[in-house]
Amino acid sequence: MGRINPISAKRREQMKIYAQKRKAFLKANPKCAVFPSRKATDVHHMRGRAGALYLSETHWLAVSREGHHKINENPTWAREMGFLCAKGQWGMQPDEGTHSHEK
Repeated sequence: MGRINPISAKRREQMKIYAQKRKAFLKANPKCAVFPSRKATDVHHMRGRAGALYLSETHWLAVSREGHHKINENPTWAREMGFLCAKGQWGMQPDEGTHSHEK
C-alpha cells in the first residue's frame, strides 16, 4: 500500500509560486514592520494562509523572526497595531478584484 502524499499537487505548485513572490516581497520590503531596525526575514500572513490567502500579497507583512513571534504571542496587541486581522476575519478569502497589483 502506497503512502498518501501530505501535500497536494495544487499546493506544491502554489509553494513554488510563493517562494518566488516571497523573495521579491522581502526584497521590496526589507525592514521588519514590528521592529524597523531589524531586517525582514519572514512573511506574516495577516489573515492566514488558506486558499487564495497564501498568495495574496495584500494580506502579507514583512517581519523579522522576532517580530513574527511577537505578533503570534500577542494577538490583541497585534490587532491594535494592524499586524493581525480583526476577529472574525481570519481565513476570509480576498474579494474579487483585490489582486490587480499581484502578478
